[in-house]
Amino acid sequence: NGGTAVRLTTHLAEETNPAISPDGRTIAFTAPYEGPAEGYTMPIEGGEARAISRGPAYDHHPRYSPDGKTIAFTSDEGGMENLWVMDADGKNRRAVTDGKDAYVRSAAWTPDGNYLVAKKEDAKPAGIPPVELWMYHRLGGTGIKLTSSDDWHHASGPVVSRDGRFIYFSARRARFNYVPDMTRGLWHIVRFDRQTGETHPLTTGFGGAVRPALSPDGQTLVFLSRRDADTVVVARDLQSGAEGVLVRGMDKDQQEGFAPMDVWPNYAFLPDGKHLVLPHRGMLAKVSLATGQLQ
Repeated sequence: NGGTAVRLTTHLAEETNPAISPDGRTIAFTAPYEGPAEGYTMPIEGGEARAISRGPAYDHHPRYSPDGKTIAFTSDEGGMENLWVMDADGKNRRAVTDGKDAYVRSAAWTPDGNYLVAKKEDAKPAGIPPVELWMYHRLGGTGIKLTSSDDWHHASGPVVSRDGRFIYFSARRARFNYVPDMTRGLWHIVRFDRQTGETHPLTTGFGGAVRPALSPDGQTLVFLSRRDADTVVVARDLQSGAEGVLVRGMDKDQQEGFAPMDVWPNYAFLPDGKHLVLPHRGMLAKVSLATGQLQ
């Protein structure tokens, strides 16, 4: 009708896995651009995203080291998904694990910045093998097994407490089944004590719980759960045990699925402990813990 045609290109991305630098100034995330997932950083206030990894490899799940100088991430550059690290500006990219018969993914740093806790999946057997948590030194090595598939058939999404003693993770006790029993909650949050080697379930019941995150002061545990036919963010006070729904309408989790990368994408607290940055409907959103308001 005589109007002007305008071409508009927009990008919405799932599995962005945002990570926040310790000084709270920068977000690291992954998103597809011209192919596989690539790594980016951008100022916390918003603005232009800067690529820190490009190429045919699939890079995802960045995590800043406690001193902010290094980013750990998962990449299949060597042919299998393994743990890698690079400087915060994307330089000096190097492998931490280089296994050819196991996938090592989704790492979290210990507070001293020396070790990475990750999920390890044996790739040799047919079918859907168990997934265990292992700990690796940042310089490499064979690693140390933390959880056993005899206790938890799939362990995922680890996060380490500020004092380094506890590791919180989501776990499924049952073996994979295409028709899972969801009545009691298939996945739940578990706490592993590095001093005693004991594990203690923190959640129970219908709806399950996945992807824990800890506030900087260690007082608040946040996780994803299913409540009233919805996927929601739940915040729990670890001292009192009181909890409440923080945000509703989140992207669906992968509790019934294979969850190869994780049951839900990574997300992060801001250093002030008052806000979360998480993926929401293809974008990144900031959430107030006081009000649950999305920004």
